[in-house]
Amino acid sequence: MGTSKDFFASKDFFALSAAGIGAIASARFLERAMVRLLARSERLGQPTARRALQRHLEDTLSGTPRPDGPEASGADELAHIVQRCAQDDQTGEKTDSLTRAVLAVTGDAEMVSQLRLLSDLHLARARLTPAELTSLYALLRECEADIHDVARLALAPFPPRLPEHCTDPWSVTLHLLRRNAQPDGLPPFLAFLEYLAASLPSGDERRRLQEWSLAHAADRGLDEPLKRCRAAARPMPHRAGSAPEPRIMFVLLPDGLDEDYCTLRVWHQQEQVVKDDDVRVRHSDLQRAVRQRLAHWTAQRSTDQVLVEFWLGLTLLNLPVVRWCMPEDWDNSESNLRVVVRSLNLRPEDERAWREHWSGLI
Repeated sequence: MGTSKDFFASKDFFALSAAGIGAIASARFLERAMVRLLARSERLGQPTARRALQRHLEDTLSGTPRPDGPEASGADELAHIVQRCAQDDQTGEKTDSLTRAVLAVTGDAEMVSQLRLLSDLHLARARLTPAELTSLYALLRECEADIHDVARLALAPFPPRLPEHCTDPWSVTLHLLRRNAQPDGLPPFLAFLEYLAASLPSGDERRRLQEWSLAHAADRGLDEPLKRCRAAARPMPHRAGSAPEPRIMFVLLPDGLDEDYCTLRVWHQQEQVVKDDDVRVRHSDLQRAVRQRLAHWTAQRSTDQVLVEFWLGLTLLNLPVVRWCMPEDWDNSESNLRVVVRSLNLRPEDERAWREHWSGLI
């Protein structure tokens, strides 16, 4: 799949005007770009496929009849669908529904990735002015960096899994503009930009990107959180020749709705850190769920030396998690699994050490 830089510069979709990308980031222009993108699909050129797309989006398009009559064309139907999905879509839920529906009907992952880029740009208009979008695009379009490592450092201790359409700093920034601010008020995209700037080899590129971040933060009263983030940002660590210790982490979070359930969040690390999908598990089923995840992961490892780390809330600290990791006949067996248990409920004075631990780990 190509980068978002290739897509946004492509004449097949639109040409960047002299005013920059901010000029094209209008609702009307982006809707037209989405329609042009969908109209390129041979699959959506078929009436049956467009009807299937309508069915997938019945809730989103409810209350508005689709274009009908002899003059209505496939492009008219697609324009109607895009307009209804993009209209008053402040959270991105409608356009997200559109991308999922298009993927289900066409199976065209490349087109869906480009559609998601347009959707992210559509939502970015609520956070950044056209001038800010133009200048930021100019700064990021030539940046080269390992975006996954930068995101892990910037958004530790729980960095997000970047979707497939995030292929370069610009697309990652657009995606992170959709995420809520951190506890100190700093938007995640600004944290990403700070760590990205710290990783850039060119001092001039670093300075310009930091100046953009500082100007944006100053306009919104975020100077102090940004300064703390900048002080913590550091260049990407040099990768050692030897592989890191194999590690799997189980994080048990309260469900919030039903005290008999919790959310099981699993991370595992070999050459890199990977996050599995979260699952909602009844307390009585936790042992089975942990055993299954652990057995599946360790079966794929080339070594039997594994660290198993549990993060538990105070109400769950008495769970026999060490026993869960042992073989069924563990009293008569030896195991190379090393199990540690840590608490999620920290005192304020412990928070710094906790963040340092996770930042170094991830």
